Amino acid sequence: QHNLLKKQYLLNKILWGVLYVFLCITLSILIKKYINKDYPLISLYITLFLLGFSSNIDNRCRLIPDIITLPLLLVGFLNAVLCENSHISSTLIISPLNSIFSSLGAYILCSSLALIFYFKIPYAFGGGDVKLLTSLASFTGFENLGKILIISFIIMVGYCGIKKEKFAPLAPFIFSSFILWIFGEIIFEIIR
Repeated sequence: QHNLLKKQYLLNKILWGVLYVFLCITLSILIKKYINKDYPLISLYITLFLLGFSSNIDNRCRLIPDIITLPLLLVGFLNAVLCENSHISSTLIISPLNSIFSSLGAYILCSSLALIFYFKIPYAFGGGDVKLLTSLASFTGFENLGKILIISFIIMVGYCGIKKEKFAPLAPFIFSSFILWIFGEIIFEIIR
């Protein structure tokens, strides 16, 4: 039984790695072709990796460590600084000032949501979710974070309805919503 668990764990890690590489390659091709070839893809790769990692940890342990959220916050700020003078016109790009204020606004909004949820359903929306969404806001901006949060809740409610559970870890739904948002933004850029 121990060998079976080791094989399943290894298969899980390989599957996550293949998914990550596939996402990176697909997004690289689409962004370089339809958005701008000067877009700093490394910040997107790191964001995807950290969100995927936090998703995996939250799904298994129901916590999101600071070692993930703090680098994600820094990557978002760095992305805003790198793209500030690059003349890339896209909703994937926000200014450094927008990045800072989006993170502050996200912290206030998410902390308020966590307090509301705490009195209705304790532990449904925790501190790790607040930190993760605050960090993600530095990359996406406040308006786009709202879209991601709404999509996350819709997917999570559907998942909980199908599985007949009261609540589920939020990070996997944030991760999937972020991917949907990126592909949605690329599709809107293609249509324009």
